[in-house]
Amino acid sequence: MENHSADEESEAVAKKKKVPFPYEILSLFIYREDKSITHLLRQFAEPAGEMNIKLPNAAAIHKWFGENGYLVKEALEPGGQEFWMPTQKGSELGLYTREGMFRGRQIVSVMFNEPAQYFLAANLEKIVQEIQKGG
Repeated sequence: MENHSADEESEAVAKKKKVPFPYEILSLFIYREDKSITHLLRQFAEPAGEMNIKLPNAAAIHKWFGENGYLVKEALEPGGQEFWMPTQKGSELGLYTREGMFRGRQIVSVMFNEPAQYFLAANLEKIVQEIQKGG
């Protein structure tokens, strides 16, 4: 059995503990390619390096875009699974969908083009605050 000092143990705990998202790093954002929200949030966090950052919730952000008229839930076929789809407002912002397969099931991913990514980078902190307030 290994013996760990108190310092080593507190270091291990500190490494596991997630830190709040540092919104100031969004000023470093540079567009690379169109991405889904999950991949975009990971890219937003890259400048923080090895920090164990708590990323904003992708599903909650999709819901926020829905509540604010950018996305709507639609089924590809009657009675089928619903996916987020851009509204006219969402399309004008730069949201579009890409269909694919994941674990043998058809999925639809909402993609963010360059203007949509800069919109999210500029407004992420406000969006997360609105989500936390419940609207």
